[in-house]
Amino acid sequence: MSLLFAKVSDIKCQDTLHIVTFQTEHTTLAMMSLELDKNITIGTQVKLALKPTQIALATTPLNSVSLLNQLPATVVSRKDGKLLSSIMLDFEGNLLEVITTRRAAQHLNLQTEDKVTALVNESEISISEILND
Repeated sequence: MSLLFAKVSDIKCQDTLHIVTFQTEHTTLAMMSLELDKNITIGTQVKLALKPTQIALATTPLNSVSLLNQLPATVVSRKDGKLLSSIMLDFEGNLLEVITTRRAAQHLNLQTEDKVTALVNESEISISEILND
């Protein structure tokens, strides 16, 4: 699991659906959730969790895509296994792991220091810890 530190900047809700917006150092992220801890309010510092298998990569910024959680990052390392590749990224000083097929990693031809955009669906981000409750 990859972890990011962020601050809640907005909460919208309708019935049981919540869209929570977070601010990292330089990036805005959003999460869609059916349950939200009552202690989470605007200004709450949290630790976000991202599943390594649920992060997609692009080698160029995307303007017309429904995945709005776009994290500009730098490739730190790439380890290819027989079927899968583990790609470590630096995003604002946070280390993120992306697990993708070896075929996809080879297709992108990712090398150390390459600039990439990590794409994360709003339903694939979760709050792993409330830091200031």
